[in-house]
Amino acid sequence: QLQLQYMWQTSMTKSQVNFNDGTELILSGNSRTVMYVSSDLKKASYSLERLPNDNNLIRRLKYTREVLYHLIGGRAE
Repeated sequence: QLQLQYMWQTSMTKSQVNFNDGTELILSGNSRTVMYVSSDLKKASYSLERLPNDNNLIRRLKYTREVLYHLIGGRAE
């Protein structure tokens, strides 16, 4: 099961999320991009408007969204 290990804001516009399986997401608000680091340390950057059809990446983005909504007291759609 997917579990969040760490989440922190690295600057006013960037946040990093580390998962228990060694994967990472680095979210950039200004450029609306995400860097995905797989468990085998392969890195790839994507525009949030043009994400690949990658179930691992999409699952982690959805999970991150749910956690963030929970932290700010809202509900994910």
